[in-house]
Amino acid sequence: LPLAIIRPSIVGSSWREPIPGWVDNYNGPSGLVVATGKGMLRT
Repeated sequence: LPLAIIRPSIVGSSWREPIPGWVDNYNGPSGLVVATGKGMLRT
């Protein structure tokens, strides 16, 4: 029985669901969104 588990490479954090702080680190796309929101990244 062939089986494959596929996970998306980019998973964003949640604000309220399933629980607040579910993703509590700034790795990956979460860090990019936070840095952009704080004005640390500019074009």
